[in-house]
Amino acid sequence: MKKVLFVLCLFAATGNIFAVGSNNQKRFVKGTVADKTEAVRSASDKEILDLAKAAIEFSVNYKDLLGEDPELAELVISGIECLPYEYLENASTAEKTSIANRLLTVYGLFSEANVRSVVLEKFTNSPLPVENIVTQLNVYVKSVDPAAADPELIKQVVSTLEKIGNSDSFEILFRVRSESRWEPFYAEIENAIAILAKQSEQKILELISAGNVKDCMQMLNLIAKNSQTEQILSAQIAENVLSRTIYIYENTTKLSEDLIPLQIDSFNLLAKNNWTRASATAVRYLKNAETEYTQKVLPENEYCKIIVSVIKIAPIGAIQPLSSMLVALNRQKEANQQEPSEPVMLSIINSLGEAGDKNAFDALLSVTYFEYPDSVVAAARNALAKLKW
Repeated sequence: MKKVLFVLCLFAATGNIFAVGSNNQKRFVKGTVADKTEAVRSASDKEILDLAKAAIEFSVNYKDLLGEDPELAELVISGIECLPYEYLENASTAEKTSIANRLLTVYGLFSEANVRSVVLEKFTNSPLPVENIVTQLNVYVKSVDPAAADPELIKQVVSTLEKIGNSDSFEILFRVRSESRWEPFYAEIENAIAILAKQSEQKILELISAGNVKDCMQMLNLIAKNSQTEQILSAQIAENVLSRTIYIYENTTKLSEDLIPLQIDSFNLLAKNNWTRASATAVRYLKNAETEYTQKVLPENEYCKIIVSVIKIAPIGAIQPLSSMLVALNRQKEANQQEPSEPVMLSIINSLGEAGDKNAFDALLSVTYFEYPDSVVAAARNALAKLKW
């Protein structure tokens, strides 16, 4: 009798109790849990909202009593699925919040994967407020043991965060992507963070600024190089990764084997995008690369590529340091010290020629005064002819 009174109260709360209830309403009040589910599934447009809400309320209130009952799970699923989209779209903010909170309660009470799946689908595909469910899912990803959880539920959680997550979701997913225990879900995580990156620019830059080589490498590979990432964000990531790795190089006593390749990778991405906003960083890296080359941790062929490409990023800013490098090599030649590397000389000369900046005139002209190989002298003369006056 108490159950009947409870359900009657549910209908009364909606304001839609009729003098004589419909067959579906009667079946819901008098029937078994399975009957209630059938009543919801077969409800008319006029009945559906009240019956859907009643199904959810009944399921929440009797969950402790019935436990993991498959029929109760089906009932709450029917209630959630049958909540009309039109109603949710036109409901007041207070009503949307109320329904969202009730669905959160369902998600917390019901551990059954099929129930949680339906809750997530409703949040993803309806105009309900998502802040609280996103917070709950973020906590879940941080705390769950992926080896012990339902893999399909994990995939759906990640997929849901991909659609409605926030910058905190991005950071959490980015962090777990580096953990080997999450490897079965790498594909889903990578896709999610690529989508979430679009709204997480500030978070990305914060992670890079405090990140280690592994963090920066993952950010470059998973986000900056991802085809879904816009060019501007890709270039910003590359610039910040390069800046961070320069700092790490200048402030570390033990060089990571991944650091130099990461610097090269990020620099090449900037050159590919002709990202002139990174001019100052590129010039700083040019000096850094010179030191790395001298210390024999940067291969000569890569050093030469950097010299040639730096003009794409710093067409003005690189002129002075390149000219200074050329002057220093000329002095080295004049002092009969170690013979300057021909590939390095050619790279500097050709880069200055491509830039065409007249401020390189003196440095280029001085090359012709020394007994360099014919190829070097010819390159200097050719570069001089390209200078714009």
